[in-house]
Amino acid sequence: MMTDEQRARVPGILREIIDLDRKIGAFRDRVAAAPVLPMKIGNEARRLRRLRDELTAGARQLYGRAPLRGDTGPGRPTAVAA
Repeated sequence: MMTDEQRARVPGILREIIDLDRKIGAFRDRVAAAPVLPMKIGNEARRLRRLRDELTAGARQLYGRAPLRGDTGPGRPTAVAA
């Protein structure tokens, strides 16, 4: 889990994505505990997913698909060939 200090260093739209992911996680816990789901919960799930997709698309336009600074993902000089 990300600490508050780490979260504070994350740029704006990425911080929004992190916050939304936390909301989605709490929502999943609530859904998993319910034996029967009302329609409004399904609508909320779709709304959260759409919002997450919009934020991801916005972040992709700003940052591209490359890993963030310090990440040793594919295409980075520090990445180890598999």
